[in-house]
Amino acid sequence: MRSVFLSHSSVDKPFVRNLAVALEEGGQIKVWLDEGEIAPGDNIVTKIAEGLESDFVLFVMSPNSVASNWVKEEWTDAFWEQTNKGQVKLAGVLYRDCAIPRLIRNKKYFDLRLNHPEGFRQIRTWLLNERAAPPPPVNLLPTRPALFIGRGADLDVLRQCLQPGVVLGLSGMAGGGKTTLALEFAHRSQTQFDSVYWLACESGSLTSIAGDLARQLALSITGDINQIVAELKLHCGRKRCLLILDNVEHEEPGALIPGGQAAVLVTTRQPGLRFLRLKPELRLELFTEEQSFELFREVLGADEVSAHQPECRKLFARVGRLPLAVSVSASLIKYDLRYTIASLAANLPDDVTALIAEAIAALTLESRRLLAAMSACAPEGFRLDLASSLLSLEKPTALEALFQLSGRSLVEELNRDQRRYRLHALVRAEGQGQEFAQQHAEAVKKQFENWETDWQTCEQDLPDFQLALDWAMANRAPFANRLAIYGYSLTLRIGRLAEAFEICNRMTSAAAKRNDDSWLQAWCGNQALILRGWGRLEEALALHKKEEELCLELGNRSGLGYCYWSWGLLARAQKDSHTEQEKLNAALALFTELNMPRQRDAVAAELNKARGAGAS
Repeated sequence: MRSVFLSHSSVDKPFVRNLAVALEEGGQIKVWLDEGEIAPGDNIVTKIAEGLESDFVLFVMSPNSVASNWVKEEWTDAFWEQTNKGQVKLAGVLYRDCAIPRLIRNKKYFDLRLNHPEGFRQIRTWLLNERAAPPPPVNLLPTRPALFIGRGADLDVLRQCLQPGVVLGLSGMAGGGKTTLALEFAHRSQTQFDSVYWLACESGSLTSIAGDLARQLALSITGDINQIVAELKLHCGRKRCLLILDNVEHEEPGALIPGGQAAVLVTTRQPGLRFLRLKPELRLELFTEEQSFELFREVLGADEVSAHQPECRKLFARVGRLPLAVSVSASLIKYDLRYTIASLAANLPDDVTALIAEAIAALTLESRRLLAAMSACAPEGFRLDLASSLLSLEKPTALEALFQLSGRSLVEELNRDQRRYRLHALVRAEGQGQEFAQQHAEAVKKQFENWETDWQTCEQDLPDFQLALDWAMANRAPFANRLAIYGYSLTLRIGRLAEAFEICNRMTSAAAKRNDDSWLQAWCGNQALILRGWGRLEEALALHKKEEELCLELGNRSGLGYCYWSWGLLARAQKDSHTEQEKLNAALALFTELNMPRQRDAVAAELNKARGAGAS
């Protein structure tokens, strides 16, 4: 949590209170404000000195603060500490027209003279991202391919084409090796770029993909999805990075292409994507016969392949030299004693999916069931622990089954340390994961019950959360709303507000379709909370009015208390002190009547702030 000291004149207190409320939204920033920190009898000088130990000092600039010697001592103390330690500590906030002190003019400051909500958002984003020693970007590249055959000429094309500002489409049919080529290029090229970012786009929405990129960049960005995308593009465009959008199935991920110094590689099997029109393209061809032989020699040994060249040629022709099919065939021959080059060539299934189905049928029962459980998990990748829990498999059994799947080229490793894996789309389609869809949704729900203590794992598993919510909503599962609340609470807490808002939108739409006013009331309130944090106050107010109407119709008095509490804080942001006190008083009365002491005390504290502001 960041700590922030607000250096200001008491004359500017109403504005400073609004700034404090906006910064503390979401619980990631702690604001030191004198009226909340200095109690009667405290030594004021000592308390101020403690406040100046905060991570950051914001100097609120106005004619009153610039003329105050006391305020000058506060911000100049921070200025010289910043100068001596070589780290950012002080930033200015221009509240009203004034003569900006000379020491501040060439330093960081925010101009809030015209737009307070947007300025609050910018300050919050800066505070969450600015650190004395920022951590390095998260390296989330999947594990390098264990077997990379041929494609040297294609690597050369990628190396020559992917210069700063270039967007290149890497296209081809399913099973053609697009992801393998892109991943090999990413690992080989890490030293040629400032950084490399890998985004799995197969089933994710723009909001979730953008959230993943922000996590890899170690950025906390506030605002709706349009603001987040704009800031991500600005950040990536400023440096020579490589952005890889893998398995793009629709137009939405194209919104993330930054321009500037960034190079972008897009892998897709979808022809005619609009955002790739007029962009250079590398069409990945099928393996040549020689590349197929090279893979077989690598897996089966040169002598074995040399002794059966005619059968190999027949086999390659039957599978159409599709890289995935050639790889599965070689693995099937190597790891299953029932198959030889000659026997497989003589009795090869008619198409690639039938070949994969035969490879699956040759597995042990435990491996087949684990593959089916994996097929029920997120296409972007999943933890082995999650997949094996659907079967109640012990870890040694799961690892043995995994070894079989990996040896037969039926599963791809993403991260060995985290035991994260992914299935190719063709394998996933044959895995028959439908039978485990309910167990998957229930397992994700059980895991997300502990989101507060296990939030890091839950954040990694957000794609599985989305898949589980899809199933729960489509099948009207009794835990659907509870699962949505867990996902919303997690994304809200970790600052992925656009994803939290997307969950709200989804649930309000579902509630309207179901005519479920209790759901609708709760999710309208959640939407309003996020909109208030984004400064979209009129939209938030409309939602609170709708929430109030629904609570009164339903007789939901506790929900009405929360509605009035949030409404009061919204009125504070709108500088409507009359409505602020009216709604907070109403919330206080309801929480007192319902014997909800924690909520009552919290509202009472807000009401005291409101009365103090009115008195001043």
